[in-house]
Amino acid sequence: MIDDSRKYIELIGIGLPNRGAELLARTVMQECTEKYGRCVFATSQKLPPEELKRLGLKRCLRNGKGPITVLRSKLKGQKLRKSQRRKFRYGLLSLLSRNVREYLGYVLEQDVDLVLDASGFAYGDYWGAKKAQRRLTDRLPQWKANNVPLVFLPQSYGSFDEEGFEESFKPAVDYASLICVRDQQSKSYLEKFTSRAELFPDITFSLDGFVSDGCSDQPYSLFIPNQKVIDSGSISRSAYISLAQEFVALSRELGVEPVILNHEGSKDLDLCREMALSEKLRILDPRDALRIKGIIAEASFVFSSRYHGVVSSLATCTPVVVLGWSHKYRELLADFSLEHCLIANESHALMQLKEFCKEDNLAKVRKKIGEKLPHVRQSLCSLWEEVFASVSG
Repeated sequence: MIDDSRKYIELIGIGLPNRGAELLARTVMQECTEKYGRCVFATSQKLPPEELKRLGLKRCLRNGKGPITVLRSKLKGQKLRKSQRRKFRYGLLSLLSRNVREYLGYVLEQDVDLVLDASGFAYGDYWGAKKAQRRLTDRLPQWKANNVPLVFLPQSYGSFDEEGFEESFKPAVDYASLICVRDQQSKSYLEKFTSRAELFPDITFSLDGFVSDGCSDQPYSLFIPNQKVIDSGSISRSAYISLAQEFVALSRELGVEPVILNHEGSKDLDLCREMALSEKLRILDPRDALRIKGIIAEASFVFSSRYHGVVSSLATCTPVVVLGWSHKYRELLADFSLEHCLIANESHALMQLKEFCKEDNLAKVRKKIGEKLPHVRQSLCSLWEEVFASVSG
């Protein structure tokens, strides 16, 4: 017997094992469960099975029922193309009940009631138009046929100077019940496609709690690196490492143990190891994003190049200085009147670090965060009310 009381929700843009993506996924699951009660969450992205299981996500199969010729080919022993194999598997699973499919770890596209895009930052010139085509516009016919609402949760966008976005991105924007941005610059970029974009904070500010890690009995600071800062050309590898070394020295001068926190997984781990080896530092590499948030919450202060490392710092009133690679970092700090905590010029970076690490300045930053947080969280209450209102009925 099918339990029709459950809400089937597909999450787009959950790029696990990225821990920022995990925080986004956990926030969506928290808010939707609070609203709808029993929910089944799924994603069509190719994610490690262990990550899906850990978060309680099902695998959403796409592309609809395949033609009978696919079955005939299979029965004749012919080798099937990848698209045929996908449709064949979809067709077989469609013969089973929802309950059985869920037990096997699957949800079909035809089951989905709501699609929530929590990509974070995935649409713009940096990724190209083809990504938007694959993730969004290729799926529009199915969503329209099934009358499934699409919501873009607050994320960063742009720029859109390359060709192809009118065809690959704009149709999805036009179809969406609601499209949200988390910074003014992104809203400006989206004006090329729509005037409906609404500004809200990053949703992970509303995620309840964290796991206390107890990683140290002594005060500690955190350096959270990001390989993309180097790959984007924002700073050279040698200059980045030198800046991290200066942060280590300043931390030790304050009697605080400097520690490296890996927020991404394998992508940043080599960078973590290189820095740890040169300065004899501990590396913390937890799998669970709530543990990472707990580690950040208990730190004395943080130097982060990971966006959700910054968000978790702000969400827990932990002073943070930032070196990023896109406009999203600047805009986030501006929401807290902390523009001076962004290292935007390599020639002034050392001076900024020294100013930030002064004890009286750390106290001022902590106070300013505390003053702004209630407004941010209230804005997110309004966001979720609007999200659910936009897809009701």
